[in-house]
Amino acid sequence: MRLNDKKAVGYANAILAMLNAGIDDVSSYRFAIDAIFCHVFGHVTKNDQRALAKYNKTAPCSKGVREFPNEKRVVEHVVPITVIFNEIKALLVIDSSTIIDVISRMYRIRIITSAEDDRLNKSGLQKKMPAEYYDPTHNLYSNIEARHIIVGIQEA
Repeated sequence: MRLNDKKAVGYANAILAMLNAGIDDVSSYRFAIDAIFCHVFGHVTKNDQRALAKYNKTAPCSKGVREFPNEKRVVEHVVPITVIFNEIKALLVIDSSTIIDVISRMYRIRIITSAEDDRLNKSGLQKKMPAEYYDPTHNLYSNIEARHIIVGIQEA
């Protein structure tokens, strides 16, 4: 991981500026969040540009993808971008390093089948984490895999 990558820091500072300006719609933050992930984890081109589309082709797959290789596939954030954004907004100290820490800890991509994606949609967990994720007495507390565990999606 490259937590001090200058472009990741720049995108984190852009997030900080948008928060300070009162911009509150998660879609405005998506590009910067994706870019921080790419730069921290080294998913960049030889010209140091984010290479998310290339990474998405080789991202970890679910067992469902392995079992049903001909089924339509979906690129899935293990933790929804909305949840990551809300975690950033809830930080007590918001600076570039804490923003990068949240994204590097929570941002994961998994390729899943359309049937698995349907299970997420039907469970109401497409854009949120289950209640168990927020319950300190539950074994899924703060487990970034909680959504997938609840609906039976496993990494291959």
